[in-house]
Amino acid sequence: MKKNKTLYRCYLGAYFLWLFGALLAPLLMIKVSTGFALTMLIIACLALAGLITSHVFYNKKRQWFGITSLISHGVTFALIIIAFITEMIYTAQGQLGLYAVIMGSITLFFYGLIAIFLPRIVVKVMKETKEKAARQAAYEATKL
Repeated sequence: MKKNKTLYRCYLGAYFLWLFGALLAPLLMIKVSTGFALTMLIIACLALAGLITSHVFYNKKRQWFGITSLISHGVTFALIIIAFITEMIYTAQGQLGLYAVIMGSITLFFYGLIAIFLPRIVVKVMKETKEKAARQAAYEATKL
């Protein structure tokens, strides 16, 4: 992933934003229900597992990289949006949490930037993977 600097930066940012943004959703859901907060925590951990898995697929099995990348980043983005909306609801009710408001806004902004760049990069990588597979198949056909 070091060759593709934009993709590397998207993933590095996604790991930090997961830590500060996606984990904010389970913390805010404790006021709603403890069981729901645990469910959100499990979903957040699965999103992190998806980010790591798609990172591994980029290096090992590129044909699986695109779908796992988009799903895991989409779930993480959804968690950040849920945390932001929940905190805005709490703020409107007069239960201000300054950390959550600041971190929710910052992570939403930066993950919005990732959401702009990531799909274009994933499509580009998938096209390169298909072209490489076609070249490999043509080479194998001429070798026989």
